[in-house]
Amino acid sequence: MDFPFVDDSDRAHAVAAMILPFIRRMIDGPTPMHLIEAPTMGSGKGLLANLISIAATGAACEARTLPESEDEIRKMLTAELMKGRPIILLDNANDRKQLHSSSLASVLTSVRWTDRKLGESIMASVPNHAVWLMTATTPTCISNLRAAASGRGSIREWIARGSAPSSSIPRSQPGPKRIGRRWWGPSSP
Repeated sequence: MDFPFVDDSDRAHAVAAMILPFIRRMIDGPTPMHLIEAPTMGSGKGLLANLISIAATGAACEARTLPESEDEIRKMLTAELMKGRPIILLDNANDRKQLHSSSLASVLTSVRWTDRKLGESIMASVPNHAVWLMTATTPTCISNLRAAASGRGSIREWIARGSAPSSSIPRSQPGPKRIGRRWWGPSSP
């Protein structure tokens, strides 16, 4: 991976996120969410998330942003897990507010997720075998989420931070710093 990571631990987290989809079903328990963060937009956070997905599944991530309300977050998490995607990308965490979601903190530390099916009075219980990725321009939005999960174990158990480049990568920059999707998987339409 030819991304200008800030330090070796950031590179190690990126490598761990790249390996995790291949071994996830062998792990009986929750795995960390991988936070891909950088100080600026256009740094390659989404590109890195898509490369992880393309290497593992042959397709780019289907990205979602987190809804504003806790109730909508819970519904979105249930729908995502019921769909059974191997990789769930929560893209562009809002850098203007702190993120606080007890539902997200709970799903990241749960082996099974139980919630009411939307539009029905039936409870669904689904396994949580997903690899969880989140991108954020600034890490400040994550502090409340960390606090919400502090009662569920060490933060290092559920969020592995891996910084993306410390500077922006222009989309037109040639060479290995900006690897096209076609090198890793199907070409874009």
